[in-house]
Formats: sequence, C-alpha cells, structure tokens
Amino acid sequence: MTLAEVPAGWKARLCSWEGTPPRRRQQLRAYGLAESGWIHVLQHTPTTIIRIDLTELALENELATTILVESAQPVGSTTDPTAAIA
Repeated sequence: MTLAEVPAGWKARLCSWEGTPPRRRQQLRAYGLAESGWIHVLQHTPTTIIRIDLTELALENELATTILVESAQPVGSTTDPTAAIA
C-alpha cells in the first residue's frame, strides 16, 4: 500500500521508499520521516499533508505514491501504539 492510499485520519508505518528519489529521501529524513516510523495522514486534497510527531509536511501526491507503508489503521485504534500522542 502506498501513502497515497492511506485514508485521511489514519496512521501507517513507513516500510519502504526505494521508489523515492535519493535527494527527496534525504530531505524527508531531515524532517523526521524514517523507516518503521508512524505517519499520520491528515489530507490528500489538494495535496497530501502528513504529520510525523509534531511536524506537518505537505507532499506532492505523486511523491506520496512512491512511499510504501504497512499497518494502516484509524488514529486512536486500540492497536495503535501512538494513540496516546495523537
């Protein structure tokens, strides 16, 4: 599943971003995006907006399709280990 497919209001764990250009990965790492890290999807229209910890980022929808995620779930779900900080 790609980040672009995660519904707004859900969280997912980054599992791979090999399709993302290296320079973009470096920029996103500087903002806190890391493999196995939780990403909270805030919206997809007109652009994808995500929250990583306390940082909100706007990503082009095309970029969101290059980021692979797993364990997508609604924020606050009982299986969400970050629900207490959401």
